[in-house]
Amino acid sequence: MSYVLRMKVPSGELELHGPRSDLDSAINNLPKIVDSIRSAFGVTPVQAQPAIGNATPDDSASLPFIERPEGLNDAIVKALSTGWGMNPRKWSEIDLALKQSALNYSRGSITSALAYLVRSGRLRRVPINGVYGYQITVHKHQSNPQISIGPRVSVSPGKEIETEESRQDKEVRIAGQRGKAETSVILQEVEEKLLPDKFFNSGRTTREVKSALEKATNMKFQSRKVSQALGRMYSIGKLRRTGSKGEFTYIAAR
Repeated sequence: MSYVLRMKVPSGELELHGPRSDLDSAINNLPKIVDSIRSAFGVTPVQAQPAIGNATPDDSASLPFIERPEGLNDAIVKALSTGWGMNPRKWSEIDLALKQSALNYSRGSITSALAYLVRSGRLRRVPINGVYGYQITVHKHQSNPQISIGPRVSVSPGKEIETEESRQDKEVRIAGQRGKAETSVILQEVEEKLLPDKFFNSGRTTREVKSALEKATNMKFQSRKVSQALGRMYSIGKLRRTGSKGEFTYIAAR
């Protein structure tokens, strides 16, 4: 009985006919056969190129799989600790990686967690075309830099073991967009959205900034936290202000 074997090769389709024993022998020598076809047709094997730039839905195959994270913070750190995280990644790319591993979080939760991880020194923030990307922080004092992602464990008498990751995630969940996390989110959104858009080319009150932020992010902010964030940007020289306390207006620094 004669058998037919068809397969795709770089130059087209290969078809083999013959008895079962001959086909078995051909399969065992398939690499040599394919190499011979490449040589005959002048086909050069295609080498996989490393991804450069930002992940998109089209390159989702390169996204990392996040295995058994202890919470949102741990999931982000694990994702950025892979080869995919060697390039700075925007929050939207991190969101895509989380969804790839069936981890669904709101934008507010992700940006709050990123702000926390930056403040704690575990991530660093890198400008990318007017927005921020995030990478694992590598400590310079290490002679052979390695990424440390293991949670530290503390034990209290009479209490269950609690990891630092679980405490951090608990803090983010409880605080939400309040306290220091909310101020950090406001600072990030002002720098990413309002400053590049020349929003501060004319004087802006705290109320106007709050309204513009909420419109741009679909998030709610406390006026007090917006005022604190604006005060911080004034203190580091990114904004100027005029007026008296309670009636300040802010304008881009020249």
